Amino acid sequence: MDLSFLRIQQQEKKCYKNEYGEIVLRSKQIDANYYIPQICIEINQWKKIIDIEKEYLLISEKKSKKFYDMVHDVIKNQLNYNKIFDLRINAKYHRQINYLRIINNLDNIKEYSNEALSGVLKCNCGSNKFHIYHTGKQTKGILSSDIVKYKGQIIIYAKCLKCKETIKVLDTNIDGIKPKEIQQQKFKKFILKKDIDIFEITLMYNYYKKDYKTNRFVECFITVENEKLIKPKRIYE
Repeated sequence: MDLSFLRIQQQEKKCYKNEYGEIVLRSKQIDANYYIPQICIEINQWKKIIDIEKEYLLISEKKSKKFYDMVHDVIKNQLNYNKIFDLRINAKYHRQINYLRIINNLDNIKEYSNEALSGVLKCNCGSNKFHIYHTGKQTKGILSSDIVKYKGQIIIYAKCLKCKETIKVLDTNIDGIKPKEIQQQKFKKFILKKDIDIFEITLMYNYYKKDYKTNRFVECFITVENEKLIKPKRIYE
């Protein structure tokens, strides 16, 4: 892997930029001859730094020895998974989100007295079948839901079976009435009964009336369906 271009201290290269923020390729100097490649995401006053090689190992199903292939995959994942440039706000203050973040990926929306709504998750390509990944704990689903938070925090995302696009379903860093800062954890694939890993996903949100249809929901429920399941199964609440 050729990292010679990173050996110039403080060298940076803009990879993506629009009116909301930018992604910069940079390096972190460890010692005189060793640098770690990173990307730095900046949105207004909010900044996130990601180690490229570490992130690549978490997200990629196929391994590449070419450095710029790694950079491409990591940046593409950030754009798709975090939808970072869809947030037209100061990302440091997520409570300002005044719409349900995932609303554009919900189909067949049903509303209940301005206090709850539900919808079926749908990818931009039109598919409604997904793999599910999460940073929480998976239980046996007997005394609790199948997926529970880890240390009070969780991120859940769905990966489209058809086009491989990822959709962040739930992120306690930015979602709900009491968002929490989260330290990134390793993602695990959600599998039921050892071999069921393709799901149709229904989301339901409960609200206080004053916050209806915003990202400030009180509860989020995730229900999945699969032809091998006798009935829909609630996996998160």
